[in-house]
Amino acid sequence: MTGEPEAQARHDTRTARDWLEAYVSTYYFAPSLAFWRALEAQALGSEPIREPSLDVGAFDGSFAAPWLGDRPPMDVGLDIRPVPSPTSNRAYRHMVRGDGQRLPFADGTFNFVLCNSVIEHVPDDTLVLREMARVLRRDGALLLSTPSTYFHDSLEGVRRARRQGDEAAARAYMKHVDERGFHLRYRSLEEWTQMLTEAGLELKSHTYCVPPDAGAAWDRWDEWGTRRILGRDLHGYLHSRKLARIVPTALWKAIFMRALEADYARAVAEQNQPGAVGSSLVLRAVKV
Repeated sequence: MTGEPEAQARHDTRTARDWLEAYVSTYYFAPSLAFWRALEAQALGSEPIREPSLDVGAFDGSFAAPWLGDRPPMDVGLDIRPVPSPTSNRAYRHMVRGDGQRLPFADGTFNFVLCNSVIEHVPDDTLVLREMARVLRRDGALLLSTPSTYFHDSLEGVRRARRQGDEAAARAYMKHVDERGFHLRYRSLEEWTQMLTEAGLELKSHTYCVPPDAGAAWDRWDEWGTRRILGRDLHGYLHSRKLARIVPTALWKAIFMRALEADYARAVAEQNQPGAVGSSLVLRAVKV
């Protein structure tokens, strides 16, 4: 099968700029999202994916399609509200509607499960973790990313408030961003390790991405993009078909690529340093 690891074992030659360009092309209307997703994708890596494979929280495939690169599509993309699209067609062989807290698959169905920046939005993350472990085969791999306990301290709005000695404003800003991003919790590496063990998984490695200064840059861009004008945020205006008839999307791609490139290069260099911390945590675990 073309999806077997041996057939996927080509060396990934993508540069840091290639990763950023792929996500700016996808999220030309949301530079903050392009910036964060590109850093996450590099941290998740491009090792071969064992079939059958599942992406929990697939949405429209806009993250998975660029992340896969030259690798074959994943077998199944699952989302509570899946959106068929050109990117989902590239990313998945099949799309399934379902809840990560009650996966509609038999025990031991998959050899690989991806869950990227999803579990922090789900009411019962312990149940989701156990469900992903349940549908994995023995020695199957889970690749999981989620905002880390360093997330809040990296935010530009929090840093700004603390420079002024206003911890109450810093706390209020944390709450504002959590509501904006629908984040329900942040867990430490120790908590995740224990939860993985209790779910029947063994943590094999972890890494942090989106270093603190990159987290601040992300927040500045997200604050800009979510600013509302006449009842609609800037991301929405940039994504509108009406504007695309007047201003080609290639122009926004070029503008945001140029604007993000320096911060992105610094972030990649920093997150590749041994012992680096960051706003996002990537976990690799196997079913035991």
